[in-house]
Amino acid sequence: SEFATEDEKVHAKFVDGATKMKAKLTPETIARERELFGVIDELINSNKFYEHEPLIERFLSFKNRY
Repeated sequence: SEFATEDEKVHAKFVDGATKMKAKLTPETIARERELFGVIDELINSNKFYEHEPLIERFLSFKNRY
């Protein structure tokens, strides 16, 4: 379906960006933001599109921290 195709595109872009971002983080930042990076890892490793929306909502809930 069109929704599933679009979801896969968004997920692929997120995984690419998150993977690049994680490579540049210091251990101190990772320790401080453990919960956020846990959600990022879940999104990177998720291969079921029905899991993506709740994970993205959890990820976006962190935006008010910054």
